[in-house]
Amino acid sequence: MVKQDMAAQEATTNFILGTTEWGKTKTAGFADGYIDFIQDDPLYTQYVPEEVRTKLEALVAGYKSKSTVVPELN
Repeated sequence: MVKQDMAAQEATTNFILGTTEWGKTKTAGFADGYIDFIQDDPLYTQYVPEEVRTKLEALVAGYKSKSTVVPELN
């Protein structure tokens, strides 16, 4: 899930407050709260094996805590 509403609200608030940093980009992800993985969907829990769900839950937790880093593409 990508929380585009959160990003839009932040961008709008920064514009209104006059704190928009023009010409700069911002990278946001799991640790910033802009990306999440829905792990309680009934179809997900029904069809994805528990072993896979457990590994994915640990991976997402690592991304959120920044203890796991997504490798950069070259």
